[in-house]
Amino acid sequence: MNMETDDPMHGSAEDQLYPTLDEDMHSNDSKKHNTKAIANHEDAEEELDDFDLRPGSSGIADHKSSRPLELTNTSISQLDQWIEHLGQCEPLSENDVARLCKMAVDVLQFEENVKPINVPVTICGDVHGQFHDLLELFKIGGPCPDTNYLFMGDYVDRGYYSVETVSYLVAMKVRYPHRITILRGNHESRQITQVYGFYDECLRKYGSANVWKMFTDLFDYFPITALV
Repeated sequence: MNMETDDPMHGSAEDQLYPTLDEDMHSNDSKKHNTKAIANHEDAEEELDDFDLRPGSSGIADHKSSRPLELTNTSISQLDQWIEHLGQCEPLSENDVARLCKMAVDVLQFEENVKPINVPVTICGDVHGQFHDLLELFKIGGPCPDTNYLFMGDYVDRGYYSVETVSYLVAMKVRYPHRITILRGNHESRQITQVYGFYDECLRKYGSANVWKMFTDLFDYFPITALV
């Protein structure tokens, strides 16, 4: 996947990207510049003005476990409820997204960057927010945990249901950690999602960038490649 082949949804990446994350995001000038960049979200400007765009600031990685997540009857029941809710193409609440991402950190942090995958496995390409296509993939390939899946990245941007798509895949990963592998694509990054739609979708559906920050912090824990 080549970033240079992607066409922005609105204008060029050079026009829309915020300052790099290496800049001092605490300075007043940087905050004013970031707020001004969100021209189509005037209602969110006051909240975003105080938002720290540096990685690791959403809190989902606080108090990480020293060992992989062990599912209990309670957590399994909660995950099944989230999966059923998301299966109706309904987003989770912001608090539930935070809980889900914290659980996912305790699964993904123990996986290798080069993930070994045993066959048989069903390999799936870009989903890009096409939630109903994702459900069709599971319908054709077979339900979990009966089928092993390898998703190769690019879950967000372009489509209208990036929030539901990535939430569903992360919930399935936590629920069936040894049956599903979710790799990191070039769209699982802070810069790209600010241009191609995921950032705007989070603002539209939640009224703030909190969920975007949670997921982009979580993306840092995704494996980058797999060896089948």
